[in-house]
Amino acid sequence: YPFLSLLLIGIGAITIRLIFFQNELIFNSDNLLYFSYAIDVSITNELPTTIPLPNNGWPLFLSIFFNLLNSDNFLDYMNLQSIISMSVSVITIIPLYFLAKKFVGTSFALLTTILFIFEPRIIANSLIGVTDSLFILLIVISLVLVLQKKKYLICFAFIVVAFTAIVRSEGLFLIPALSLIFFLRFKITKKSIFQYLIFILICSLILLSFSLQRIENSGNDYLVGRIIISSSGFSDQTQNDPNQIILKVFESLYIFSKFLGKLMIPYLIIFVPVGIILFFKNKEIKKSLLIIPGFMLTLPSLYAYTIPALDSRYLFPILPILCIIGTYSFVKYFEKTNHKEIITILLVLIILS
Repeated sequence: YPFLSLLLIGIGAITIRLIFFQNELIFNSDNLLYFSYAIDVSITNELPTTIPLPNNGWPLFLSIFFNLLNSDNFLDYMNLQSIISMSVSVITIIPLYFLAKKFVGTSFALLTTILFIFEPRIIANSLIGVTDSLFILLIVISLVLVLQKKKYLICFAFIVVAFTAIVRSEGLFLIPALSLIFFLRFKITKKSIFQYLIFILICSLILLSFSLQRIENSGNDYLVGRIIISSSGFSDQTQNDPNQIILKVFESLYIFSKFLGKLMIPYLIIFVPVGIILFFKNKEIKKSLLIIPGFMLTLPSLYAYTIPALDSRYLFPILPILCIIGTYSFVKYFEKTNHKEIITILLVLIILS
């Protein structure tokens, strides 16, 4: 009963988050900026010009719910922000289940959702009301849609990617990823090119409308403009010296591998390394449909680690893909045992512990 199982996983995930949730949490970092922006939008029904916020998709989403809450206590709004973040995080298991099912089958897809939704950092991050929960949800939805057979659903994948980029500009890297996936699936023909151009046009129109509004309010679109600023910042750091560029790249790769290793602790390290070996063992074309977005989503983190911005949050977007790859190890373990129910219960208990 996969949907009953998914419901039970969701109830368990939200229960754990509520246990750790502090209903008197005072925001003091990025979440405070998102909170202020959302409050301004909900009160004035206009985009603020006094709060320079590069990624305003999350607070715009929050402002919809803030409009529905009638309270004089600012803590109520902060609590609502955290509750929405937790709820969005838990809802991610639904598209993740459908994504994983295409690679590992129904039963193992449920194990993928368990690996992801009970990951300690994902739980902790969902409590503080920042962008990551919505960003990851939109990424997973776009990957599910782009793997569908019906073209109108693939069109929706590009629409979702546009909103992903509004939530966080790193979402722009998914556009070339989805483009490659589309042409790998449908080949390069006159018909597929025409369809692709329509998808890109719709995606561009959504991004353009937000870009123009941001330029009007702050003088920067925080999409293409942010990439240009980041590129010039990297050039300033390295002074375009080839030796400095190579040094920065190796430094970024070292920091990336260090944070990735930490992200594997406490339990992903048991499954992901074996899963990677098994994943690449059989060279199926469909596996590239995970590799391409996974690679593109690591590029922003590699740049961030050249600064260096020492934060594991930059790796959260690839966690759903890592969990799917880690599930391949379950398949291997299950082939060699006749006690599947006992093994499943033990694995779930280990993860929850």
